[in-house]
Amino acid sequence: MKKHGKILSVWSEFVSAIKNQFYPLAYMHQAMMRWQTFHQLKGQSVQGYIQEFRKRALILGISLDSPETLLKYIGGLHSYMRHTILMFNPTSIDEVSVQVTHLEARFDESLLEQLLHLLLDFCIL
Repeated sequence: MKKHGKILSVWSEFVSAIKNQFYPLAYMHQAMMRWQTFHQLKGQSVQGYIQEFRKRALILGISLDSPETLLKYIGGLHSYMRHTILMFNPTSIDEVSVQVTHLEARFDESLLEQLLHLLLDFCIL
């Protein structure tokens, strides 16, 4: 592929040229502004957050390996998960993803158990 008469030899240059050619005007600016405030939504599963985070980082060309991205990822989680994860001093997004998936499952089981106890107590009364 050619850009301004030059042949592109690096994949990242090719991807950048394609994005510049086909993305709407100011698309990247809007995507970056949304990235700045991105966080896990109320009721959103951890898996949904993980997928959306990775998709947005890919679109913006943000490396998932940087310490800043790791902190952005952790900072966007629900507060009960964020505080628990920070205790383990994680070093990668993949590590955090595994941990928060387990935390979410444990939290859901605990919540279900509490609800069951409440229902049983209500039926006994």
